[in-house]
Amino acid sequence: MIGEVGEDASDKFANSEYRPYTFGDNLTGVMNYPVRNFIVGLLKSENNDAEIGFMNRLALPVEYYPTNFLLNCLNNICTHDTVRIKTALQNDEKLVTLAFGLMFMLPGVPCIYYGDEAGLIGGKDPDNRRFFPWGRESHSLISQVSKWINVRKQNSVLVNGKIGFLHVATGINAIIRYDEKNIMVYCINKNKEETVLAEENFAFYCLPKSVAEKVAAELDQTKLAGEDSVLRKILRKADIS
Repeated sequence: MIGEVGEDASDKFANSEYRPYTFGDNLTGVMNYPVRNFIVGLLKSENNDAEIGFMNRLALPVEYYPTNFLLNCLNNICTHDTVRIKTALQNDEKLVTLAFGLMFMLPGVPCIYYGDEAGLIGGKDPDNRRFFPWGRESHSLISQVSKWINVRKQNSVLVNGKIGFLHVATGINAIIRYDEKNIMVYCINKNKEETVLAEENFAFYCLPKSVAEKVAAELDQTKLAGEDSVLRKILRKADIS
């Protein structure tokens, strides 16, 4: 049973009592609004402290939720209770593409609110319930979402793997998923300018040293265009530390 809980479900306080949503005898997952808050916040932040803050806040439910509960949560970047993701990101489809990539990289089940994959816009409810834009779909977004669906299907590390973060500079961040065999890295550059990633600027969070070292070696000196991303798969030895 999936619950529509808008906050951290491990710390939900309502009607003068804490709700035991994550105890195992209630819900099996929730609509993961902290994921949306993280993604929108990361893509709209304007300084390092804010971006690192959003990583820290997302790390809380990752740490507090039981593993099965976390993996059952419905991750979203938009629902019937929020403004459309394209509207939230000032109609910038390149940023929307990055938002979808971040959602598919995070633990949980990607959940797409109809029309977001086609570039549908809309403000608060009921404006976010517009008709599907038949004949006006964004084929670029549809293509990117289809790509991510296939990537997730073909890489079990995106389903069951652990998670870590990389902060490089304002607007340049990465999600890292890893298990005993593989590492997947999705690094985004939300800025307009092209950049070259340099290992001396890498700050890793929630990652074992062995994984961080492999990611650093893989990404160092990678050229990353403005409002673009890079997705890398790295083979990892079975003897993890």
